[in-house]
Amino acid sequence: MIESKVVVLVRTTHSIAKAAAEKFCDKGYRVVLWEDINTKVDESILASCKLRKGSCVVESFDFSVQDNFEKAAVHVIKNYGRIDILVNNPKLSPVSKVPNLSTEAWHETIDANLSVFLNAISVVAPFMQQQKAGSIINCCLPLRIHDSLTDRHYDGIREGVKGITQLWARELGQSGINVNTVIPGYIEEDNLPLADSAELAQFRLKIPVRRFAKAIDIVNAYSFLVTDEASYVTGSELVVDGGVRI
Repeated sequence: MIESKVVVLVRTTHSIAKAAAEKFCDKGYRVVLWEDINTKVDESILASCKLRKGSCVVESFDFSVQDNFEKAAVHVIKNYGRIDILVNNPKLSPVSKVPNLSTEAWHETIDANLSVFLNAISVVAPFMQQQKAGSIINCCLPLRIHDSLTDRHYDGIREGVKGITQLWARELGQSGINVNTVIPGYIEEDNLPLADSAELAQFRLKIPVRRFAKAIDIVNAYSFLVTDEASYVTGSELVVDGGVRI
């Protein structure tokens, strides 16, 4: 039993990423945050984690260079000796109405999510295979309130994430590594700045539990999937949306 697990969290700017870092630090884990060098790191994550049992550091590098992921993984192994958990957090793009979504924005969102997820898994998986243990979580882009083309291409990316999960679950299952997808619903921290009170009230009524998710609701799913109790759960999709898809 590893008392102090090593967690790699990809992305720092999403509300889920902050909640995940805090949750894992509460458990006494050693958390390494990977962030693209062109993205401003959310320093509040580090400040919050300093008050908790575990540790948290940020490693920034250019996500557009595939070799940088391998260097980052090797650096984690040199410092900590292992990687127990990899969580690929999504990168949100601004909401775009149908006429305003450019081809560049489409490719940027694909690269920021699917390409980054694939690169991170491909460099971490060999170390987990050597350990004969590990957990990988791919978090899909959460639902957004506004009905826009951005949301429609988010749907395509979600399907791509699920495909990546199934591919790696088949590859890594025999090594004692589980790979799963978490599909969030409407997250309060993300949707509040995007809609007025009337819109929020209208969409809340569409959710059977009658509330938006907190980021910690999603992270609680992470917390289960990385435990021994979830060792037989792999290639699956855990939907955490308050029933909105029913």
